Amino acid sequence: MAPMLLLPALVTSFCLSHASMAALSLSMARHHQQLNGHRPSTRRARLLRVSGWLLLALALTPATLSYGPGIGAVAWLGSLSAAAWLQVLLLSYKVRWTAWLAGISGLGGAAALAGLCVASVA
Repeated sequence: MAPMLLLPALVTSFCLSHASMAALSLSMARHHQQLNGHRPSTRRARLLRVSGWLLLALALTPATLSYGPGIGAVAWLGSLSAAAWLQVLLLSYKVRWTAWLAGISGLGGAAALAGLCVASVA
């Protein structure tokens, strides 16, 4: 892949990782109650957990396609670590921002992933 697509791939991986960390943390009763004022239903918790794991697996895609499997896995772990730290800070200091930033990260990451796929084909 072209070298200019390396940074967008890392940003895409970060955005998807952040959305996945937010979904996984909000599937926990404590954090869901902290944000919404009530515990999640079993169905909602399961949906958040499954979508979090799927987004986590999807976040691996741009890193491995751009950097290769060896370095891509390391780049993915780096973006995953940064996204986890961001989620910890949000849950600690700005709880209300969690859902908004997760939505923006998820939509932005999905759009960027689609753009990277189109750019890699062209």
